[in-house]
This record gives sequence, structure tokens and C-alpha cells, in this order.
Amino acid sequence: MRSRLLSDLIELGAGSIRRMDCIIAIELTTIPSQKLILERIQIAQKLYPETNKFPVFLNTYHSLEEFSLVPLQDKFQLELGIIHEKTLALKMSHYLGDALSMLLFLEVLLTGHGIEGEIAYRKLPPKKDSPYRNVLPTKGWMNHLAVTDKRQFITLTLTHPELPEGLVLNDILSLALLRSLPHRAKALWIPVNVRKIFWQGFGNGLSRMRLYPSRKKITLREELKHIRRQKIEAFHSGEVALPPLTLNLTPLNQKLLKLWLNRPWADWGTISLSHLEDRLNRFRGIKTLYGITNLHEKHHGGIFAFTKDNQTYVTLTFDETVARKDAQELLDKFQSEFQEILHELDS
Repeated sequence: MRSRLLSDLIELGAGSIRRMDCIIAIELTTIPSQKLILERIQIAQKLYPETNKFPVFLNTYHSLEEFSLVPLQDKFQLELGIIHEKTLALKMSHYLGDALSMLLFLEVLLTGHGIEGEIAYRKLPPKKDSPYRNVLPTKGWMNHLAVTDKRQFITLTLTHPELPEGLVLNDILSLALLRSLPHRAKALWIPVNVRKIFWQGFGNGLSRMRLYPSRKKITLREELKHIRRQKIEAFHSGEVALPPLTLNLTPLNQKLLKLWLNRPWADWGTISLSHLEDRLNRFRGIKTLYGITNLHEKHHGGIFAFTKDNQTYVTLTFDETVARKDAQELLDKFQSEFQEILHELDS
């Protein structure tokens, strides 16, 4: 019930221009045959019935860029693309599920099996605002540009050693991105998986939080503690929240809710950052994994990062009105800040 309600809220909160589809692209050492993929699609659709409303398209493409330009025919439609006989890409609407759901679907295509079960959500306090935010909303990255339904993306691979005890890679990535943003008033919009069991449940298992930099000049270790403290407190303060179990979405309530979700003074942060880590080594045999995110109309860019072993695969998705050189400059700065943080921690 809550997964469907979250999907309804996502659709109500979405703007009228930007596309809601997301893409996960996995480069493999060995890609299954098309015949085997088609057989495993049927297994995946039985495990995850929400994907069974339309046939899943399977097509070949010359490039990931070409695959990303083709819109889905319906919010319940899925499409698979085989690119250069080495990359398998899945396109799915965020209305249908989150990035973790896309990975669960891909896992069935790669292994032939998956995990059944509804999403069980964590217990969370009622919604409140973050105690760390300023009175005024933060500035968006490239917030002066027009909104379009066309996206571009660039990728980056970060290599990192084993971190010292007590440090979390997610915190370092968050701090590196905060340091990379050119604004003084800035924050990250962070999707948060609120499933009780992290890798179980197809659908929408996301809430969100915002992360703000410290207003004081502090040491690197203190900056990382400041990031960690916000994440922990967000689960107790109401910053991370879920809607009620039932919500009367009459036409009037839908209009009122849409106005509230898109209120101009709401703080959506400067840019979104989503990070998943394959700590259980579920995705064996992959060489790279990139994710092209959907963009809310309040965001001109979003970063998806996936970590496996000592490598993190980073994708920056951005509106086509953003100059590619500006997007590359942000990603280069992000890489530089990430390496500088690691170097300082090691010294």
C-alpha cells in the first residue's frame, strides 16, 4: 500500500516537462544471450508483478546515449538495451520503482533468480523540517536555466583504498560534492532507502534527506562528523519520513497536495546525490555500472554513484541547457575534492 502511495506522490510531485525514466547500465565480462535474457524476463515479471502490465522491450543500440534518448511509452513500461554486445541497460520510470528495484530486476536477468516479498518499511517519526537548514532555501546548481525534457550525462570512475576504521565512503562522497558546489547557500538532496531489509522489495522504498555544510570553519574529521551527525539525526528528527498508510486522494486533495509538493519556498537542495554499495557482492562479473537519473524540475543535475569493491562508478546527469563544460567542471572538481579528502585522511 505504501509503495503505491509513494508512487502516487512521486507522480503528483513531478513537473510537466521532465521525464521520469531512469537508466541503469551494466558492462559485463560476459553478457547473457538474448534468448536467455528473454527467458529470465518472464521470471522477473513473475517475481515483480508491477512489471507485468506491458511486454518488456529488448532492443540493440549503438550507444548508451542513443538508448537514453528514446522515451518510454508508458509509466509501467520497461525497456532493455544491449549495447555493443557488452552492456545491458534497463530503462524504467521512477513511478514504478527506485534504483534499487532496477538492480533487483537486473539481478534476475543475470542470475535467473531473485527475492520475492513486499517492501517492509522502517518505523520513522512524523515529517518535520531539517534542524540544519537555513531560513532561506539553498540555491540550485545552474538554477537560472530553462527546464527541458532532454538529458545528457558524463561518467567517472573513482578508485579508493580501504578506509580507516570509523569512516564511511558515503560521507566522503557527500562532503566532496558539497565542497565542489560553487554556491555559499548549498545542500545535497539525498534519496534514502527506508526498507527494513535493504535489498528486498520491488517498488518505491525511498524517502529523502538534505545535507548542509557546516557554517563554521572546522577540520576535515569534524566536517565528516557533521555529515554523519545529520544523517543519523535525520532518522530521529522527522527529516526522513513516510506518508501515512492511507491518504484520501480525491481530485481536490490531489490538487492541494500537488501545490504543497511544488511550493516555491520548499528547499530541494542544490543537487541530488544517490549512492548504492554492493557490500554483499551480489553483482559479480560486472566491469562498470552507471545510472542515468531522472531530474526533478527543481534540479538541473543529479549524481548516481555505485560502489563495488574499491571502485565507485559515478554518473552526472544534467539538463541539456547546462553547458557540457560546466558539467565536466563540476565532476572534475568532485574528483579532485574526493582525492584530496582521501589524501588528507591518509596523512
